[in-house]
Amino acid sequence: MIAHPSKSKAAAKSARAEFPWSEYPVAWQVFRETADEDQQTASHLIGRPSWPDRKGLVLIDIGSGDGRIVEAIVGNKLQKQHNISEVRFLDPNLMLLTKAKEAVRGKIPVVKPIQAHLRDEGVWPLSGRGSDVALAVHVVYLMEDGELTHLIENLPPETTLFVVLDAPTSVFTELWAETAKLYHDRAMAAHQTMERIRDRKVIVSEITASIPRAELRKHPTADWLLSLLCYRDMRSQNVSPRMLSRVHRILDQHTGPTGDVVHCRSRCYEFPALDGSHAAAAIGI
Repeated sequence: MIAHPSKSKAAAKSARAEFPWSEYPVAWQVFRETADEDQQTASHLIGRPSWPDRKGLVLIDIGSGDGRIVEAIVGNKLQKQHNISEVRFLDPNLMLLTKAKEAVRGKIPVVKPIQAHLRDEGVWPLSGRGSDVALAVHVVYLMEDGELTHLIENLPPETTLFVVLDAPTSVFTELWAETAKLYHDRAMAAHQTMERIRDRKVIVSEITASIPRAELRKHPTADWLLSLLCYRDMRSQNVSPRMLSRVHRILDQHTGPTGDVVHCRSRCYEFPALDGSHAAAAIGI
C-alpha cells in the first residue's frame, strides 16, 4: 500500500539542506514504495563478480538514508542473512539513521550508525577500514566537489566499492537537465570522475528498474512522484506549461512498449578490493 502523501512536520525536520523542498522525503518514500529500484539494485549488486561469496561480511553504506537498500540486500533470496555480520550506516541525518537501524533490526547482528558526512575530518577512510563492501547508492548528487574522488582514492584495499547513480541517458538525468540543473551537472561530473580513474580497476554495468506509469496519473501520488523524478516541487505555480510539456515528453520516451512502466536506468561502477585472496579472485589473478 502506498502511503498517502501529506504535509508533515517530521518530514520537514528530516529534510537535508539540499533537498528541493521540505517535504521531499515524503515524495521519496512514495517512490520507494512504488518503484522496484531497491530490489533490482540489491539483486544486481549481489550478483556482481566482486561481491564477496563468504560468511561474516562487513558492509558500510555511505549516505545510507533509511537503510532500505541494505534491507533489500539481506532480504534477497541470493544473499543469506547470516552472510552479513555487520553493517555501518553513514549518514548526517539522525532521523534517517534511526530508520535504517529499524529496517535491519534482527536481520544483521551488529549495526553501527555513524552520524557524519563522508567529507568530515577523520571520517573516511577510518569508518571503512575492515569492511568487505562499501555502498554509495544514489548519493553522489549530494556530494560536494572532490568528495567522490576522496572516497575512491582513499578506499581501503580490503574493501570493494559499488557506486550507483543514474545513467547519463536515464529518465532522471534527462529530466534534471530541464528541472534541476545543479543535480544534472553533479551526476554528469560524477560519471566523468569515474572515467578519469586510472589507478584502480573499475567494472561498469547497468541496472534497470521501473515505476508503474499509472502511478504518474493518479491523484495525489502523481504530483509527488513527478516532483521526485524532477527533483523539483512540480506542484508549484511557477512550473510553466512549456516545462510540463517537456517533462511529459521525456517520460514518454522512457515508457516501455506496452505503456505500463517508466524505465529508470542506473549505472553501477564496481571497484574490486585489492587486498587478500578475494581481491585476487575478483580481478582474475
